[in-house]
Amino acid sequence: MAVTGTGTFVHLMPDGQVLDATDFVHYQVRSALHRVSHGQSPEELIQTNLQQVKLARASVNQADLSLADLSNADLQHVDFTGSNLDGALLADADIQGAVFHQVSLIGANLSRSNLVDADFRDATLIGADFTGADLTNTDLNNVDLSLVKLQSAIISDTTQIAPKWRLVASLSTEGGVEQDLSGANLDMAYLEYTDLSYSILRDVSLHQAVLRGSNLVGADMQGADLTYADLTDAQFGDTDLRGASLFGATLTNADLAGALLDETTQLAEEFRLVWELKEQGGAGLDLSSASLAGQNLSGVDLSGATLIGAYLSNTNLAAADLSGALLTGAVLSNTDLSGANLSGADLSDAQIDGALLYGANLSGANLAGVSFVNTPLYDVELDETTQIEPKWRLVWELMDQGAAGRDLSEVDLSDTPLIGMDFSDAVLTSADLSRADLSSANLTSADLDGAILSGTRYDEFTGWPEDFDPEVAGAILNGQDGVE
Repeated sequence: MAVTGTGTFVHLMPDGQVLDATDFVHYQVRSALHRVSHGQSPEELIQTNLQQVKLARASVNQADLSLADLSNADLQHVDFTGSNLDGALLADADIQGAVFHQVSLIGANLSRSNLVDADFRDATLIGADFTGADLTNTDLNNVDLSLVKLQSAIISDTTQIAPKWRLVASLSTEGGVEQDLSGANLDMAYLEYTDLSYSILRDVSLHQAVLRGSNLVGADMQGADLTYADLTDAQFGDTDLRGASLFGATLTNADLAGALLDETTQLAEEFRLVWELKEQGGAGLDLSSASLAGQNLSGVDLSGATLIGAYLSNTNLAAADLSGALLTGAVLSNTDLSGANLSGADLSDAQIDGALLYGANLSGANLAGVSFVNTPLYDVELDETTQIEPKWRLVWELMDQGAAGRDLSEVDLSDTPLIGMDFSDAVLTSADLSRADLSSANLTSADLDGAILSGTRYDEFTGWPEDFDPEVAGAILNGQDGVE
């Protein structure tokens, strides 16, 4: 079954067939193409599964293939002129010699595809993924490659591409350690996890560039334009940022320790505060109601600091010294407090759900009114002076000493992460385990008579007593409701 290469839309050879099942697996696709061949709306192709389809040398003009799955497809020399392929998946496809004149490919995935001799003139490619694609002799002349992923793409001497984007492709693939890139225009370049350590980036323009996770240690970035750049998780040790503009930049979890800033560095107040705390510490400071969500404050000395009502959700406070700190009503949801010293700290009424507390010291801490929902208390240091609700002290004891053989009848273990807990020979009659996480827990010899298991989560490794049906009891297998 062949497809002709002429016409406005997809045209089929006049033999009475649409396309057989070896070309298109789904009837919906065959029906949609039949409609297209008769000049009707091609809307049914939106989000369509076209994996491994064979369309070599077809003319697919003006078609709406947005979000379609064309992965591993044979698209050699296909004419896509004027079509919409926004968000389409073309990974691992053979697209050699295809024509993409005036085609919109915003956010499309063309990773590892064969694009040799392809023509992208006047195409819109913002945010497309060309990772590992073969761009030998591809025509990308005068094409805007803003935010396009070019890591490991094969770009030959015959690839027609602007010098700016050829440089971006080289940097994202090979890095730019110790390179002199002074004054370069790298606006909207996609340089995620790129190693630019000790490079010279004076007066470089990186406006709206993506530098997530990039290594900028030791780089000379004096006078650099980093406005609205994404610097999430970037490393700045010994980076010279004097005179640089970071207005509007995203610095979530970026490590600013050791970076060189001065009064000419343009930086939002919250990030300058983060830098000051990393450089000078914050012992005894009044940081009440401070918004430091998502920032990297690992190892910072905040002993005795006042952080009442501070917003510290998703903040990295690993190994930080918060001894004696006032954290009343602070928001610490999903915060990394592993190895932190919270001895004597006042955390009353703080929100701490989902936090990481492995190795944290909570001896003498005030945890009145604190709920540890979805917060494991393994390897956490508590003592008799720690003020904590009885329910959570019991949970801590179970995680610290184990649950095997214990009488836990009628106890409240609801909303508790009990992953991997050994309940061998434990008595859990009428215990409330609703919404608890029992993934990989061992309950094979536990007494569950009358236990409440409504919404309790478990996995394939959870051991239940013989003839016990967790689903009948109201428990939910991970993944059964879309939640892992």
